Amino acid sequence: MEALRLPAQHIVGYYDFFSRETVSNFKRLRRLGNQQLILGPWDHGTVGKRKVAEVDFGATAEIDVVEENLVWFDRFLKEAPAKAFPPVRYFSMGDNAWRTAADWPPTEAKRTAFYLLPNGVLGRLPPKGSPPADTFRADPDNPIAAVPANDARGKYAAIWGPVDQGRAASTAEQLTYDLPLREAMEFAGPILAELWVSADTPDADWVVKLIDVHPDGLAHNLAVGIQRGSFRNSELHPSPIEPGRVYKISVDVGHAAARLPAGHTLRVQIAGAYFPIYDRNTNTGGGPQGKRTMVATESVWHTSARPSHIVLAVQESRREAK
Repeated sequence: MEALRLPAQHIVGYYDFFSRETVSNFKRLRRLGNQQLILGPWDHGTVGKRKVAEVDFGATAEIDVVEENLVWFDRFLKEAPAKAFPPVRYFSMGDNAWRTAADWPPTEAKRTAFYLLPNGVLGRLPPKGSPPADTFRADPDNPIAAVPANDARGKYAAIWGPVDQGRAASTAEQLTYDLPLREAMEFAGPILAELWVSADTPDADWVVKLIDVHPDGLAHNLAVGIQRGSFRNSELHPSPIEPGRVYKISVDVGHAAARLPAGHTLRVQIAGAYFPIYDRNTNTGGGPQGKRTMVATESVWHTSARPSHIVLAVQESRREAK
C-alpha cells in the first residue's frame, strides 16, 4: 500500500481489539497521501452503534459506516476536486460529542503524568521518599475476570466494551488508585502506563485499567492494557523475570478520548490477569499451555526514584466537529 500511495479511511472503536493497529496504520500512511481516521466509542462488533456493552453513548455515537465510505470515495473518485476534510474525527466519551483534529493525538493535547501514590491515591505530583511497594496476588487457577460477574452472566465473560467494574476483584487481587475531580478534565490520545514492578515468580502479567467512576458509583472502563513480564523487551524473544528484581515496564493501555465532569473520579486499577480476553499467565515462564502454575505476589513501586505513573493526552482546548 505504501508504494501505491492511496488515500485511505480508517474507522475503528476505542474498544476494538484492532484499535492500536488501525491508529498505527493511519499515522504511518499519513506521510504518503490523504488519510482520515474516525475513532468512536465502539468495540469490534458495534462500529457505528450507540449501545456498546453496558453503556449507551447516545444517538450522536451512531454513524452510517457505508455512508462515510461513500463520502470518502466521492472525494477522490469523482472528477471534481476533493473537498477539504478533517484528518481526524473522534468521539469524546462523557459529553458524547464529536471533535475534529489535525492529527492523533490532537496537536493541542499535552502529555500529562498522573502518579500512583501510597494509600490508593492518584495524583498530579510525583511521589516523595521511599514508601513500600503496593502488592497483590495473581493466582492462575483463579484468574481475575475481565468482566465482573453478575446474575446475567457467568464468571468469565469475554466482553471488550465498557462494563461496570464496581464489583471487580477483591483488594487482595488488584490495586486501585483514585483522583477525585474538582473540575472537568478532558483527554484524547494514546494512554501509556510507566510502571516500576517486581514479582516473586519467573513471570507475571500487569493489567492496567483506566476507569471513569460516576457519582452514583458506576465505574466503567475507558481503556485497558496488559504487559507480560517476560515480554517486557521483546515478544519474539521472551526472557524470564528475576524474582524480586525491580523492572521498569511500559503498558500500552490503548486509545481513548473522554471528558470527565467535576464530581467524577479518575481511577487506575492494576491486576495480574484479564481473563478470558487475554490468556492467563501460569507465572512459571512456561506459557499459557503450561501444566504447572504458581501464585505470584506482584508489586508496584511508587518512590521518588521509581515513580510509577500513567500518561494521558490532556486537552485544554478543542474544536467541535462539522
